[in-house]
Amino acid sequence: MYRWLVMFVGVILISGCASLKDQDFLASSSDFFDRAGKALGKIGEPTAKIARDAEVQTLFDQSYIDPLTKYLKQHDGDASRAEQLAQVRDERERRCSVIAKRYAARPLTREQVARYRAGYSLSCPEDVEAFALRYEEKRRQEQNEVRLAEAEDKGAEDEEDLAKEDMAAESAAAGSVPSAVSQELNDCFLLTAIRNFSDALEACRTPAENGNVRAQTNMATIAYALQHYDQALDWAKRAAPESGNAANLIGRMYAEGQGVAADQQVARQWFQQAASLGHAGAQATLDSNVKVSAGNEVR
Repeated sequence: MYRWLVMFVGVILISGCASLKDQDFLASSSDFFDRAGKALGKIGEPTAKIARDAEVQTLFDQSYIDPLTKYLKQHDGDASRAEQLAQVRDERERRCSVIAKRYAARPLTREQVARYRAGYSLSCPEDVEAFALRYEEKRRQEQNEVRLAEAEDKGAEDEEDLAKEDMAAESAAAGSVPSAVSQELNDCFLLTAIRNFSDALEACRTPAENGNVRAQTNMATIAYALQHYDQALDWAKRAAPESGNAANLIGRMYAEGQGVAADQQVARQWFQQAASLGHAGAQATLDSNVKVSAGNEVR
């Protein structure tokens, strides 16, 4: 291409020289060579752009994402490749978006998180970590559901034991308690045992406020089941000096950080008090040396 251009310039010069005066020849030939030099200087530019575009097209023709990221890192800051860098960056974002949608349809499991990280952490780190955060949130929710179910089961067992104790005690004291009060207490114990909390609250409140320890314990148990932890702690502390169930409930609240700051030493003290009052569950907790940390059990 250069050879033909030089030949063309030579022909023009030769044919033009015969008709030009010496002074015109110098001026016109100077202008011509200036323009020709500029044209020759630009001949290599399109060739370089074609080569860069071809390199980018090769990247786009393969299906992996990491080669695009490596290209962006290799040529970062290269002004001559600004157009190509923008194209590669857009294509990488598009591919990351496709992969993110694919993983969004997959189950949130530890294995999927590991696979996502292994394959795409270099090129799509934000998408990978967003998926990992969704998995961690799902795992925490499942753990909370398990702990809540265990707490409800434990609460039901305590309520059943409490109801049996209450019925036995009230039967023994029936001769000295007015029939209306005795009926109110029976309703309190039975409604709590069958977890009819709305009616149990009404039945238990008056005897609890009048100092009945078992009614106070029931009020604490109901408030705890409804996650009204401040009320549960207040009623449980009223009954705890005489009720193993109430003392054990306080121990659980401190152990699990429910309504109070988690404190294992304080929890152990309440478990010991409950055990001294004959609470078998509290004694089992002490014997097994279960340590509870902010709701997570570690044996």
